[in-house]
Amino acid sequence: MNRLPFSLQVRIISLLTEGTSIRATERLTGCHRDTTMRLSARIGDACRRLHHARMRGLQVSCLELDETGHSSTRSNTISRSMIQPSSGMRTSGSRSMPIPS
Repeated sequence: MNRLPFSLQVRIISLLTEGTSIRATERLTGCHRDTTMRLSARIGDACRRLHHARMRGLQVSCLELDETGHSSTRSNTISRSMIQPSSGMRTSGSRSMPIPS
């Protein structure tokens, strides 16, 4: 299997994380969009594995929610039954919600 040079991989991922579209990334890097998508999926999977391996046993005292305007679309993903009542998490329009100890 051919591999992209590391510098090109970094450039592609940098462009994607900045919000550049797949087709624009293709034009800017000269790398086909299918290759860009495969790289994105591979990096995303590695990030998911790293996150699940490292983020264990965290003591959370405050939640900061970005893009709270999209919370209604996430209600299908996160149900109220998944939130423990003792966690103190509340839904509101604020971006930062303290969780009482």
